[in-house]
Amino acid sequence: MLRDVLGRTDLALAPLVALCVFVFVFIAMVAWTMSRKRDGHFKRMTELPLADVADVADDADGNDSAEK
Repeated sequence: MLRDVLGRTDLALAPLVALCVFVFVFIAMVAWTMSRKRDGHFKRMTELPLADVADVADDADGNDSAEK
């Protein structure tokens, strides 16, 4: 039954639609990752390995250690 249903439909467009969706999502994720709004987050994450334990605990609570 499934073979009959799929045999009657034109599935040539499905891979093209899937590729377009993938490319759109990929470009959107790259743009979101590289946006300037995330600079503060990137800066906090780069300083995380060198931070004191108290600073890391404050960041986990949602407090920004740069505001201190």
